[in-house]
Amino acid sequence: MPNHREFALIFWMLIFFIWVSFRKEVRESTRGVLVAIFQKKVILPIILLICYCMTSISILFALDIWSNSQLTATIFWFFSTALSVFFNLNKIEEEKFFTQFAISQLKIIVLIEFFIHLFVFDFWVELILMPIIAILSMMLVMSKHNQEHRQVAILLEWVLTSYVIFLFLHALYLVLINSNNLNLLQIMKDFFVIPLLSFSILPFIYFLGLYVIYENFFIKIMFSRFSENTQKIIKEQTIIYLNISYNQLTLWTKEFKQYEMSDKNSIKIALMNFKQKYKTENKSRGKQ
Repeated sequence: MPNHREFALIFWMLIFFIWVSFRKEVRESTRGVLVAIFQKKVILPIILLICYCMTSISILFALDIWSNSQLTATIFWFFSTALSVFFNLNKIEEEKFFTQFAISQLKIIVLIEFFIHLFVFDFWVELILMPIIAILSMMLVMSKHNQEHRQVAILLEWVLTSYVIFLFLHALYLVLINSNNLNLLQIMKDFFVIPLLSFSILPFIYFLGLYVIYENFFIKIMFSRFSENTQKIIKEQTIIYLNISYNQLTLWTKEFKQYEMSDKNSIKIALMNFKQKYKTENKSRGKQ
């Protein structure tokens, strides 16, 4: 069941969608976005992602970590985190993204955000606060991009930081006075379920990313100078030599045209030289 803050968010989202529906130019743009999303190449991976997430949830449910009370938080997580990573898949070029993503789920700020959301204000208070905080946040982003508004940015940062501190102290106070009535085990489960779901989608995103890289690579080969037979051998040897190495595949897709490849032997040599070059460059970066 959504809390007051989540109900307020849903309310403002509905207001936004109603406003959008009355604007012709936005409706036309939205129609174009929906057509793009429902293309087979996009909708099929999204369906697979949903199935994968449902499998992860089923496992957590079987382990008595996930429960129906976490459904709202899970839905928000899917649209804010899982789909966000999915639609930014083309921007992931290095394996370190996955490590950074995993670490981001364990930062202290995640604990603070969870703690703040444990206790919320009455619905009408949340309804008023939400657009105010949203406007102040947008003003902060805009003022940071303009040196002339530096003082405004500092003031807005102070205001928003003070608001977060107030929420934290408010939640801490309520925890202290209600400590005897709190279900600590359930609170721990609620805290860990979202990071666990985020960790669970990493293998899916990793291998889907590999598929995208291979697809881009095969398309580039089709328009390269290599003969059809040579293209076939390059594809086969790339899978054998680079298989699931995210970083190497990304770099190879950009550099393969630099190598002279005409038969199986020269293709193997090119791939071995590329791998050696990659290892040497990695070592030199590590020493810096």
